[in-house]
Amino acid sequence: MKTTAIRKTNHVARLCVLMVLCAFCGGRAVAQDYLYEIGGGLGVAQYYGDANRGLLGSTGFGLEAFGRYNHNFRWAFSAILDWRSLSGNSTHVGNVFPGAAQADFRASLTQLHVRAEFNFVPYSDGYKYLGAARLSPYLTAGISMGMASGTKGSAFAPGITGGVGVKYKLKRRLNIGVEYAFTGLLTDALDALTEQSAWLNNPYQVNDSWLKNRDATGALMVRLTYDFGLRKSNCNKR
Repeated sequence: MKTTAIRKTNHVARLCVLMVLCAFCGGRAVAQDYLYEIGGGLGVAQYYGDANRGLLGSTGFGLEAFGRYNHNFRWAFSAILDWRSLSGNSTHVGNVFPGAAQADFRASLTQLHVRAEFNFVPYSDGYKYLGAARLSPYLTAGISMGMASGTKGSAFAPGITGGVGVKYKLKRRLNIGVEYAFTGLLTDALDALTEQSAWLNNPYQVNDSWLKNRDATGALMVRLTYDFGLRKSNCNKR
């Protein structure tokens, strides 16, 4: 009887140890297989300001270098260095400017965005028992630091950025994504960097708050990234 009791105790002890290990692994498994992603993207960029008020007008070209740190299935943090070619024409706006002035401009904008991302669905090609999926929509928000350049000079262009996107894991280390991000700039000088358009920097001379009467940009990007930096884990990933 004593031997049987000892055996049962041993079985219970082993089961307890196994449950503790599983619980520990379950906690670790909320993380991605890989810590980091690196890649790039291209797409169309848009300017919003005094020389364009429409949603689809004034489109240009955008390029980016992209990096992401995957904190867990739900949360990630990214940094983006991008370049955008922007343009606008005040004749298509429909506003009446002082002196009936009109202008068109071309400028480039280089920005560094630092953002947080939230996945609506746990994102991974493994860990099916945790509800992870290869496809996930997400929201992102953060801050931007940039420099705009034109034929007349350059202007510092910090901003606040936010966007929505969807990403899909093509293979274990390869991801593709589509994202639209909008960046509200804390300057009105983006469209005033040519000789002809310099007056577009606060054309009505209205003293608004630091959030009003400012320019903005948007970009629709297609992105490809590669995972690296394998996270150590002994848990079942499938």
